[in-house]
Order: sequence, then structure tokens, then C-alpha cells
Amino acid sequence: MNFINDNNKCIKKERIEPNELKNEVNIEGDQVKQNEQNHDDDDVINENEKAVLEFYDEKIDNYDEEYVNKKYRFGTKSCDSSLCCCGCFIPVCYQSQRHEYYVNQYRALYAINIRIDEDTIIDEHEINSKRYEENDKDHGNNENKQNNESDKSLKYHAVFCINCNNHIAYFEIQERIFHFFDVLPD
Repeated sequence: MNFINDNNKCIKKERIEPNELKNEVNIEGDQVKQNEQNHDDDDVINENEKAVLEFYDEKIDNYDEEYVNKKYRFGTKSCDSSLCCCGCFIPVCYQSQRHEYYVNQYRALYAINIRIDEDTIIDEHEINSKRYEENDKDHGNNENKQNNESDKSLKYHAVFCINCNNHIAYFEIQERIFHFFDVLPD
């Protein structure tokens, strides 16, 4: 058979019989087998690997899930998601409920790996200052009205991640509920 390569030169290829090809493959296969015998076999477990395997447990994920359910998930097991701090990815809540309107906000009764700033009390109107500023412009400023609103408004504490000190939530004092906003769901 003749073939033309890229330089338009004819190259003559020799035909190899199937039996010859089979013999070449076996010869090469034997050489590979000899080389494998010279090197350590990957299937053989050495002493260091045996020591590591003593600590391996196939059921560890099931045990971990059971532990988290007993320790951190109270009430129903069906929750929207567990939450992690977006600054350092440490878990801050294992049971939460997504806000009806705001997709990136969650509320929860219990939290872990957090620090509550109990020294500072924040009014609801301080958190939602933009909304209140727009209402004040539309209805006029009235100090008595603001005083009544601040008396009726909800009180909060700021909540921070214990690992990276990121402001991740507010803690509603009266209802004792965490309102998470700067977190990542699982």
C-alpha cells in the first residue's frame, strides 16, 4: 500500500500479518509484566498504609449525621438547610427556615459558633433605615411618631461569627430568634 503524507511524498507501508502482530503484543506484554515485577505492586498494602486503614471507618458519615441530628437539629428533621458563615465557611446553624420574600435570609431558633453582642441593642428602624427614611419623606417628620415607633419596634442584638468576626445575623430579643443574612446555605 502506498500513502501520501503532507509533503506529497509516497511512503510505502509494509503489511503486517495478524499472527506477527499478536506475537509482538505478547512480547511487549511480557516485558511490561517483568517491569511491574521489578517495581512495587500497587495492589500490595505496605505497613504505613495498614496503619492508616486501622483508623478508617466506612460508617463514619452515618455516625456524624446521627450526631448532628441529635445535638443540633431540634424539632423537625425537615428544614431548608444548614448555614455556614460566608467569610470562613464554619457552620453557624444546622436547622433554619428560609425567609418567604428574601431568598438570602434565614431564621433559626438555635445557632452555633457565634458571638452575640449583648452590650448593644439595635432598634428595628436602625436595621431597616432606608425603608423608614422613605416613609418619613412621604409622611413628614414627627418626633412623637418616631418615639412611639421606637417603643413598639423590635429590639435586636448583632450576631458575629466566632471564627472570623463577620456580622452574619441579628438576634431578636423578645422572640429569641436569629435572623441570618450573610450566610451560605448547604
